Amino acid sequence: VLLGAGGMKLVDPLFQSTLVRECRAQQIPVIYDEVFAGLWRLGVESASEIVGEVPDIAIYSKLLTGGFAPMSITLAAPHIFEYFRADNKADALLHGHSYTAYPIGCAAAVHALKQYRHAPQYDPQTNRMMEFWDEDVAEELSHQPHIKSVVPLGTVIAIELNPGEGGEGGGYSAKSELQQRVVENLRASGFFVRPLGNVVYLMCTPMTDKEECDSMLSKFVTILNDSA
Repeated sequence: VLLGAGGMKLVDPLFQSTLVRECRAQQIPVIYDEVFAGLWRLGVESASEIVGEVPDIAIYSKLLTGGFAPMSITLAAPHIFEYFRADNKADALLHGHSYTAYPIGCAAAVHALKQYRHAPQYDPQTNRMMEFWDEDVAEELSHQPHIKSVVPLGTVIAIELNPGEGGEGGGYSAKSELQQRVVENLRASGFFVRPLGNVVYLMCTPMTDKEECDSMLSKFVTILNDSA
């Protein structure tokens, strides 16, 4: 739904849902890479809740342990799991490494997953996070001439700058004069910023409350406008 290092690009969930159904019709296994997007990053536990289709295989990491310890998990639907389940080496999936299911990572994951359901923005009625970013501010920002697009989704708000003159390259390698000014001013104001081309973004944790997000976004918008 949201490409992370690919430039924080929003992919139409309807397109993805259609693609998944077509893959199923062709008996092609569906894999969701949710290393970045999964476990409340997008405001839901899994991107499948946005796409409306459950994958055959899914991979999770990053928010799995709340950033405390490196760990990832791969989940498989029963029909995938059973395909590799065998007593002989020719059929079984022989994969493992020294840190598989290591206790510290597992303990951190169990604690993190429990805590997310006690987050200030978590709504137990819908099993979703409430909005982190002010939609009115995001919409107003999207109408600014120096802004190309604004995508607020879950814990992320991604802002693509309109490079105008003085831009170099395209996509991930893009680097406009505006981007350089914005990043420099954000870092001087205490923001830890890693731009993706001309995309500058804020990303909070699932445990961040709305008041803190409002404060960050307000400062962010001021710096963006002053840098333009």
